[in-house]
Amino acid sequence: SKPRTAGPPPGVRVPRTLPADVVDVVGRDAETRQLIGWLTEASGTGPGAVRVTAIGGMAGVGTSALAVHVAWRVSDRFFDGHLFAQLRGTSRRPVSPHDVLAVFLRQLGIASGAVPADPGERSALFRTLAADRRLLLVLDDARDAAQVAPLVPGGAGCAVVVTHRRQLAGLPGCRHVELDPLSAEASRRMLDRLVGRARLAAEPGATGALVAACAGLPLALRVVAERLVARPDWRIEDLARRFRPRSRHSGAPSGTVLDELGTDGFSVRAGFEAGYVALARPLVGPGRTGAGSASPVPTPAQRAFRLLGEWNGVEIASTEAASLLALPLEEAERLLENLADVRLVRSWRPGRYLLHPLVKEFAGELRAVGPASPPRPVAVGEETR
Repeated sequence: SKPRTAGPPPGVRVPRTLPADVVDVVGRDAETRQLIGWLTEASGTGPGAVRVTAIGGMAGVGTSALAVHVAWRVSDRFFDGHLFAQLRGTSRRPVSPHDVLAVFLRQLGIASGAVPADPGERSALFRTLAADRRLLLVLDDARDAAQVAPLVPGGAGCAVVVTHRRQLAGLPGCRHVELDPLSAEASRRMLDRLVGRARLAAEPGATGALVAACAGLPLALRVVAERLVARPDWRIEDLARRFRPRSRHSGAPSGTVLDELGTDGFSVRAGFEAGYVALARPLVGPGRTGAGSASPVPTPAQRAFRLLGEWNGVEIASTEAASLLALPLEEAERLLENLADVRLVRSWRPGRYLLHPLVKEFAGELRAVGPASPPRPVAVGEETR
């Protein structure tokens, strides 16, 4: 049967668990329009096809913020409920879809004692409940398609938004949006919105330096804005000088740029660390991962990433990488593709790779502390994108 075109019957529980909308999403107008179009079209690719969209990008680029923002823009179309789950796919302990289904079922009105213990039965009950409803699901920070697939309802009135950092393959009918860092103009508009245009306009040079230091990452811009708002008596220059190249005579504090891009609630470095740790679980084929490694000795992909911190520039060809890594071309390309799969580099065309300036800074940090030193553990909830 077709999903209803009116609201839910009286007495039916309607979950609305979306996080608060993100008001500082800027520079994503084209992606927002595309996602809204996909989520609100008449149906998926067939009479029983759910609409599934995926938003991918590097750590800190704003995939989660855009997903929530878009979800609120279409929320009135899904009057039977909105379900949100943080899957923690980039953490050491991704959330089991079996556990997420238990939460969803309870939110849809199933008593805890009536939630099936069998994974297949639990998934089947969820699909049954969703079949004739208009539900919107936001699945944040997915590890892979295997984690997402059991959470996708079958009803054509439902829609799913997934965010991810690793390449997400294997979801039939899924449409993908890839986020790049913001332009300098959009970055400035974001700071204007968060800090106040008048304060920034009074120091255009220092503001430009902060925009350049954040290199288009919304998370970095939020950290900078939070520090400025919390210090209303600071000049913009007082913060900008902390991002200038360090030297004994620069007058800048000791430390690194990434040290300045962290607060109690946000950490740019933490997102990069999660990608680096993921390289200890090397990819062994499309959509498949190898066993995790607890060894402190870096894997070949981790060693390759560290060496990229020595590269003079933010673009590297596979032939240049082979020389830098002292490896055959084919092996160097395989390692670079592993880095691209966890969003530590961008494979923007065959044989050419881009390193985001802040990711390159992180690679340089790791290179400086020695080839066998693992990064510090990433605390649960520390990553914010």
